[in-house]
Amino acid sequence: MMTRDSYTEITLPKTWDKREHSRTTTGAGTIVEIELTLNNHCRVQGLAVDGSFSGCGVVTVSDAAIASGQHCTAIVGGAGPIEAKVVWVRELERNILRLGLQYL
Repeated sequence: MMTRDSYTEITLPKTWDKREHSRTTTGAGTIVEIELTLNNHCRVQGLAVDGSFSGCGVVTVSDAAIASGQHCTAIVGGAGPIEAKVVWVRELERNILRLGLQYL
């Protein structure tokens, strides 16, 4: 019997996804603070949209120059600081960005 809390996990071939660990939406909506440390030093806040053991996806409203390859320190949901790297950035709309962070 399916309940409201039941879900189906879809498994895709590894060639479809370069991630080492599966993404979940368990922490979606968690506040993420990101302190960028490459070229420009700034702090932005956003919301986690998914996460895994090795990283998380974040949506933020910012005009900061965030680029893939930047190193940062992330605080996810009030946990201690985690060294991370911005793996990818997508501009959803003007100043609304979705980032992929990889924990180091």
